[in-house]
Amino acid sequence: MPRTIRSPPQSSIESLNIQLQDDLMQHTYDSAPDLTTAGLTESIENMDPPRRERRKRGFGIDELQASIQNINKVLSSSMAQQESKLSAVMSTISEIKEQNNNIQSTINFLSEEYHDIKKEFIRIESERKDQYLYIKTLETKIEDLERTSRATGLELRNIKQREGETKKTLLELIMKIGEKIKKLVLQKSKSKRAKEQKSKRAKEQKSKRAKEQKSKRAKEQKSKRAKEQKSKRAKEQKSKRAKEQKSKRAKEQKSKRAKEQKSKRAKEQKSKRAKEQKSKRAKEQKSKRAKEQKSKRAKEQKSKRAKEQKSKRAKEQKSKRAKEQKSKRAKEQKSKRAKEQKRKRAKAQKRKRATGQKSILSGISKQ
Repeated sequence: MPRTIRSPPQSSIESLNIQLQDDLMQHTYDSAPDLTTAGLTESIENMDPPRRERRKRGFGIDELQASIQNINKVLSSSMAQQESKLSAVMSTISEIKEQNNNIQSTINFLSEEYHDIKKEFIRIESERKDQYLYIKTLETKIEDLERTSRATGLELRNIKQREGETKKTLLELIMKIGEKIKKLVLQKSKSKRAKEQKSKRAKEQKSKRAKEQKSKRAKEQKSKRAKEQKSKRAKEQKSKRAKEQKSKRAKEQKSKRAKEQKSKRAKEQKSKRAKEQKSKRAKEQKSKRAKEQKSKRAKEQKSKRAKEQKSKRAKEQKSKRAKEQKSKRAKEQKSKRAKEQKRKRAKAQKRKRATGQKSILSGISKQ
C-alpha cells in the first residue's frame, strides 16, 4: 500500500494570521512599532501541534518477485496468443489476395473472349446482309429472264402429242399454221412486239433505277459500318491499353508487396507450414469449385444474352421492313392522287376554254 502522510489542520492558524495582517495594515501610520502584535504573531507561529510519527509499512521481496513473475506469465501468454492470431490473419489475407488475382485473370480472359466473339458476330452479320442484297438482285434478274422468255415463247393448244416429237416436226406444224394464217399472225405479231418493247423498256428503266438505288444504299451502309468499326476498334484498343497498364502496375505493386511479406514470413512460418498446407489445399479445392461454378454461370448468361440480342435484332429488322413498305405504299398513293388531280384540272381547264370560246362565238354571231 502507498505511504500516506497527514498534515495538522491549519484553519485556525490561517484565520489568526489574516486578522493580524489586517490590524497591521490599519496601524501603519504609527511611528513606533507595536510590540504586542509582533509577539503575538511569533507565539502563534510557534504554536504548531505535535506530529505523530507512524510506522513504515514495507512489502516483502518474495511477494514482489511472485507478482512480477505472474505478470510476466500473463504478458507472455497474451503475446503468444496475439502472435498466433496475427499469423492466422496474415495467412488468410495472402490467400484472399491470391484468390483476387485469380479472379482478375479469369475476368480479363472472359472479357477478351467476349470481344472476339462480338467482332466475329459483327463480321458475320455484315456478310449476311451483303449476301441478302446479292440474292435479291439475282431474284430480280431471274424474274426478268422469265418474263422475256414468256414473250418469245409459243403455245400450241388442242393438238395431240405424237410419239418421237422433235424440233423439226414442231417447226413444220408452226410453218403450216403460219402459211394459212399469215395476215393475222403478222398484224398480231407487230402489235405484240411494239407492246413488248414498250414494256421491256419500262421494266429495264425501273430495274436500272432500283439497282442504282440499291448500290447507293449498299455503299452508304458499308461506309457507315466501316467508320463505326474503326471507331469501335480505336475505343477498344484504348480501353485495353489502359486496362493492361493498370493491371501491370497493380501486379507489380502486388508482387513487390508479396515479396516483402514472403521474406518476412519465411523466418516466422517454418514450423507452421504443414498446417497451412492442409488448410491451403482445402481452400484451393473450394476456390476451384467456386471458379467452375462461376464459369458455368457466366457461359449460361452469355448464351441467354446472345439469344435475347438475336431476337431483338430480328424484331427491329421486321419493324424496319414494315415501315419501309408502308412509306413506299404511301408515296405511290400520293403520286397516283397527284396525277389524277392534274388530269382533272386539265379537263376542267379545257372545258372552261371551250365554253369561253362558244360564248365569244355566240356574241359575235348575235352582232
